[in-house]
Amino acid sequence: MQTDKNNVVSASELDIPSMRLGLDKLEFQLETRADVRTTASALAGQAQQELLLHTEDLEPDIYDQQAFLDAISNLARQKRDAHFWILIQDGR
Repeated sequence: MQTDKNNVVSASELDIPSMRLGLDKLEFQLETRADVRTTASALAGQAQQELLLHTEDLEPDIYDQQAFLDAISNLARQKRDAHFWILIQDGR
């Protein structure tokens, strides 16, 4: 596993889906769209009550992917009072 002078690990070197939000303290860097897509799906899958999303333009390469859609669908079906907040920076 490669680290730089700040001990930040590349996400592509990790098993992101096995990491747990709030438990794993490892700092890592998202270098590719694939890293962002994998991380977004993993985090959405761990959401227990709400999902807050800030996006430039609802990037379909990241959010219009089956793993991400399944994760938010599961949350909505499991939690009747689940909340989804989406802030789109540039809706054009």
